[in-house]
Amino acid sequence: MLRSLSDGNFIIKLKEGEETILGRNLLTRVRDMRCSRKHVSVKLNNKFGICELTHTGRFKGKVCGKPVHNGESRWLFHGDTVELLTGKHIFQFQRLNPVIAEQAYLKNLEYGSWQQYDSVLIYNLQSVPGNSMIAAFDLFGSIVHGTSGNTYQRDMNAWTISYDEVIPTLKKHVEEGYKIVIFTNQSGFSKKQLLIDDFKKKIVAINRFLCVPFQCFAATANDWYQKPRPGMWELFCRMGNAGVEVDKDKSFFVGTAAGRIEEGNVLADYSSTDRLFALNCGLKFWSSAQHYYGHPDPDYQVSIFRPRTVFNRNMQHLMFPMDTPLPVADKPEIIVLCGFPAAGKTFYAKRHLEPLGVKIISWEDDNLTLEQCLSLVEETLRNDRAVVVDATNPNEDSRKPFIDLANDFNCPIRCFLFEATQEQALHNYIYRKIKNPECSRPHSLIDFHKKILVRPSVEEGFHSIVYFTFVPEFDDPADETMYKYYMIGK
Repeated sequence: MLRSLSDGNFIIKLKEGEETILGRNLLTRVRDMRCSRKHVSVKLNNKFGICELTHTGRFKGKVCGKPVHNGESRWLFHGDTVELLTGKHIFQFQRLNPVIAEQAYLKNLEYGSWQQYDSVLIYNLQSVPGNSMIAAFDLFGSIVHGTSGNTYQRDMNAWTISYDEVIPTLKKHVEEGYKIVIFTNQSGFSKKQLLIDDFKKKIVAINRFLCVPFQCFAATANDWYQKPRPGMWELFCRMGNAGVEVDKDKSFFVGTAAGRIEEGNVLADYSSTDRLFALNCGLKFWSSAQHYYGHPDPDYQVSIFRPRTVFNRNMQHLMFPMDTPLPVADKPEIIVLCGFPAAGKTFYAKRHLEPLGVKIISWEDDNLTLEQCLSLVEETLRNDRAVVVDATNPNEDSRKPFIDLANDFNCPIRCFLFEATQEQALHNYIYRKIKNPECSRPHSLIDFHKKILVRPSVEEGFHSIVYFTFVPEFDDPADETMYKYYMIGK
């Protein structure tokens, strides 16, 4: 019920699930012309012991002393006050027994529903409507943390609250009109380290402990939905917020993986995933210590590779020396490509060399043996044509067979070195994997390449080394937009 605190001691009874209109009408006994006839609507949810309020009037009111404007929604808990106009026409939401109300909330957590969209698990509560103001959190580290010491917490009870201020802070956000949404990476499912049913039970147990309504999105695979990629946030905005547009200026994300560097007794963060997720989504970011205790943000380091910066490079300077002639199809020559997996070698060869009539042999991608590759190169040279060996060719041993073959045919051999960094190569790999999930080569090949890499030199027998700076090219603007997001958090 709603009890009047300013216009006489009377009550307004609320019925489960029915909309009650408060405003300039007989029900509220308000005659103030600044108060609309339909100033506020309220709807009781007995299952959770709360009331949903939506402000529809022209002039602002207040809920628990905080302003509420036209179109905004708030949750009312037992004892919360509503001012139809600032300082006027005050009502208090009351349950006959607040203890029973909390018990009802806990009992009816079973009404929370789970659904799966692609690789994302989504937890919804009936008492969490759409909202323009989103208080988003990472789960482990920002709200709870594990107690078993394992990376993947199998025991649904192996967790505890991360900070003493978590519960009061979350409840304060709800009172201020925020919707609480959790975004968490749970790659343990795909690695068979976690069971989905155990995770679901854990989320319900956490909700039971917090006694704060929230929505949860869990990315279960290393795909577009995994942080720091913005897929989960896009999914939430598209289908998880009841059609309400998010006000990013009034929303924020809190996470523990903030990229903070080691300083004094403070250990470095294991990654910058959460900070980059907020950056990708266009949200303000706070570390957990900042948000709960107001600590200053220490020095931090985000991804070494910044994908937007590659588009600022001068296209005239992508090849050095800049006056390097490209191979001519009918002049025998071997071009050996060298660089990380996903450094852009195949892309460049297909787009810029193959149209010249040059033979491209991608023997690693085509699962050929070295002997088969050498046979194809030899055949091409016998036909008086130029050939490109498209492979990583990371060290002298891998490049020597082609140098020897060039000497046998007395033809020139050059090395085209693609200087994408390890971080950029990993970014490219993940982008390629998202665009083509059938891509089967593991990204661990990038780490392996780093270990065995020996930069090529003319002393090996090359006539020259040509250096390439990778700049992606796109036919579809949507693909370019996707590429510009941060893909890796470490």
